[in-house]
Amino acid sequence: MYARGQVQVELIDGSSIAVETYIVNSRFIDCLEEVEWDFTDFLGNGKDRFRMSYKGYLELM
Repeated sequence: MYARGQVQVELIDGSSIAVETYIVNSRFIDCLEEVEWDFTDFLGNGKDRFRMSYKGYLELM
């Protein structure tokens, strides 16, 4: 579903750096929710649910 790639990220001070991230494959774009992702919320509410339901990338293909 994802490929690892390099993107430019703008920092608070206006400078930018190159970082590595995972980029969703366009075939799976419809699987994404249209809400901004929140790491704190994920840790408190979504991490355990994700771990219980995740089947692995190979089963998704």
